[in-house]
Amino acid sequence: GQLLGTGVTVQVSVGNENAWMQVSLDGKVQFAGVLAAGAVRSWTAQNAIRIRFARGDITSVMVNGVDKGLASDSAQTVITKEWDAAGNEHVIP
Repeated sequence: GQLLGTGVTVQVSVGNENAWMQVSLDGKVQFAGVLAAGAVRSWTAQNAIRIRFARGDITSVMVNGVDKGLASDSAQTVITKEWDAAGNEHVIP
């Protein structure tokens, strides 16, 4: 595990369908593509992680070990969220 204060780690867990997402670490896109149903991936950044979800309604998120639940609900499946090193969550318009 990481020491406290060494950045932000976000783990995503995809539900029962494939889900596209784009992941930016400290402002640089590191991943853009489809994760298969059931996939689990995690990324770590120094300052901020921003993820644009196409299927936030089936993608669970854990930030620095804290379960944040689904990224969105079925009313808004496409959503962009950012987390900073303190674990604060922001929805990006």
